[in-house]
Amino acid sequence: MINPNIPHQDITYSIIGCAMRVHRRTQKGLREKHYQRAFDAEMIEASLTTEMEYPRQIYDGEVWMGILYLDRVHLTLANMSQKG
Repeated sequence: MINPNIPHQDITYSIIGCAMRVHRRTQKGLREKHYQRAFDAEMIEASLTTEMEYPRQIYDGEVWMGILYLDRVHLTLANMSQKG
């Protein structure tokens, strides 16, 4: 059940669904890159656009702290957060 008061709930639900399908389908003990590739394929199948190793500038107020590379990011959400 989607609650319209929660932002991005539909996209979040789809992303979690992709992760759960990969979890059920793959065997235990694989390297992370294998799970990442399976997840990318599942995201493409679900028509979700992602980017691997998405760089984000990290600040503490006005002080630049460095760059954090996120494992996965849904590009629609990333674009929304940068605009807001």
